[in-house]
Amino acid sequence: IREEINHKQGIGFSLKSIGVLYYYKGDYEKAVNYLKKFFAIQKEIGIKESDLNTITYLNLANKQLGNEYDEKEIHTLIKEQEYIEYRVNLRLFQLFEDKSYLETAHNQIQEKVDAMDDELKEKFINYPIPKQIIEEYNKVFNPPS
Repeated sequence: IREEINHKQGIGFSLKSIGVLYYYKGDYEKAVNYLKKFFAIQKEIGIKESDLNTITYLNLANKQLGNEYDEKEIHTLIKEQEYIEYRVNLRLFQLFEDKSYLETAHNQIQEKVDAMDDELKEKFINYPIPKQIIEEYNKVFNPPS
């Protein structure tokens, strides 16, 4: 429908979503293909490539394929961010293998959990991404003896 009505921003959003889905399915070539198309549309409609979240997915997919990616570009985008949410910090940890991103993600999860009532805490920490952050944090910072 978005293509039929030529809604470029909507087409871009769909391409990005499909690219992320392919990333999670492990089809990194298709992920790269769709995410590159997303950025092409962004450029076409005059939106600067400053979507750190999507650029991180693109670069993670490239990393999985053994392709090169521009670390400097990502670090520049990181510096431009006022706040990086826990999901993106997890992906930055996966991309750069820099424990500080994982630690930040874990701290952000903990802050959210501390502000929740007990019933909500359990649900939240069992969502896939918070759960993955907690498990990864425990592997990295509290490995079994």
